[in-house]
Amino acid sequence: MVATPFWPAVIVGLALAFGAGCARPAAAPPSAEALVIAFVDDFHSGVIVARERVPAWVWPRQAADPWLVLHFGERRWISGEAHGVLPALRLAFTGGEGGVQIDCVSWWRHRRGGTDPDAVRLWVFTVSRDEEAALVRCLLAWIEAREPPGELWTGGRWWVSTRPWTLFSNCHDFTAELLAAAGIVVERPPIMQAAPLRAALDRAWAARQARGEGAVARPARAAH
Repeated sequence: MVATPFWPAVIVGLALAFGAGCARPAAAPPSAEALVIAFVDDFHSGVIVARERVPAWVWPRQAADPWLVLHFGERRWISGEAHGVLPALRLAFTGGEGGVQIDCVSWWRHRRGGTDPDAVRLWVFTVSRDEEAALVRCLLAWIEAREPPGELWTGGRWWVSTRPWTLFSNCHDFTAELLAAAGIVVERPPIMQAAPLRAALDRAWAARQARGEGAVARPARAAH
C-alpha cells in the first residue's frame, strides 16, 4: 500500500465503523493503492469506491462526500414508483428499465428498493490503481452517457443503463462484473442472488487473505 496519511486513516476508520472485534487492519501488499468495498444485504448489492477516482461528469450534483456508492436497479423500483410483491413479480417476468444509481456518501447508504440496513454486510479489498481504473471503465460501460441523468435526491443520481434490468442482468451481476474488473473474481450462476453472492464474496475474501493479496477488513455488518 502506498504510504500516505490518507489510506491508513481510511483503514482505521473502516475498522472503527465496523465495530470492535468485527474488523481490523491487515497487512497489505506494496502494490495495493486503493480500496474497493462490496456491500450485500438480503436483496441488493453494489460497490463503493473513492469519489475522486470516478470522472466528475458521473457524480451527482453537490457531490462533496468522499465515497460513491455504485449500484444497478430498475428505474421504477429505485425511484419508489413501484414497490411490493406484485410489481416485483411483474419485473421478474418482463424485466424493466435498467439504470446505474450513484450516491455520494460519507459512508454506506442505500435508501431505495427494499434494502434492509440491518442485513447489510461489507467486504473491503485493496487493489492497485490499474485495477481500480479497470473497475471504473467497467462502470462507464454500463452507463448510457448519451441520455441525460436524473437526480434522485441531493447527492443521488440515476443514469440510464446500456443494459435492461432482467433476472439475468440484475444488481448482483453488476456488482460481480465491477469486482471482476478490479481482479476480485466471484462465481456467477445463471441467475445471481444475494445469498450466493455473499458466499462467493466470503470465499474471494478468504482466498485473497490467504495469499496476502489485500483483504483489509473482516467481512462484517455495516454500521448505520
